[in-house]
Amino acid sequence: MFVNPANPKETWRPKYYGSMDLARYFESNVIAPTLRAIDLYSDGMSRLLLGTAIHESHLESRRQKLNHGKLGRARGLFQMEPATHDEIWSIHLRRNPIFADKIKKLLSSPAADKIEELETNDQYAAAMAAAKYQWKHVVCPSTDPKELAEIWKRVYNTSAGKGTTAEFIRDWKRFMGTGAEELSK
Repeated sequence: MFVNPANPKETWRPKYYGSMDLARYFESNVIAPTLRAIDLYSDGMSRLLLGTAIHESHLESRRQKLNHGKLGRARGLFQMEPATHDEIWSIHLRRNPIFADKIKKLLSSPAADKIEELETNDQYAAAMAAAKYQWKHVVCPSTDPKELAEIWKRVYNTSAGKGTTAEFIRDWKRFMGTGAEELSK
C-alpha cells in the first residue's frame, strides 16, 4: 500500500501483475521524484533506495515486525528507526540547511510529526533514507544488486545489524528477477 502524497490519510495499492511491477511503480512514482526534489537523483541511488525498501519492508510492512507479532521501532517502507531519523536531523541536516529545507518541503505540513511521516509519507521516508546514504558519502554509480547490497549493509544496516547481503540479494531477485537489467527494459 502506498500513501497518496496529496492526502496522507489515503492509501492505495496500484494494480500490478507481480512484484516487479510493484517495485517499478514505487521507483517511478515515489523514489525517482523524491530524489529529483532533493537533487540526489542518479540511476544508482534510485536502485539503492529501491533495494533498501524491498529488503527492509518488502514494499509492504510499515512497522517493523518482531517475533510473536510484536511491533518494533522501525517505521515506514524503509524501516528507519526514530533514533536514526533524529540523528540524521540533529547532525547531518543541521549542518546542511539547504538540503534540510528540500526535505522539509516533502512533509505533509510544516507542523507534521516527522516520525509519523516516516510511516505515512513515502516521499519523506525515501528522502530520509537518501539522507542517511548521503551523510555517509555514498556515491552510487552502480545498479548491480550485489554492489547495492554491499552499500546497504555497510551504511544502512551496518555491521551491527542482523541483515546480510545474501538476504538483500535474495529479496531483490524475488522482486526484480536476476539483476538490475530487469528495470532497464
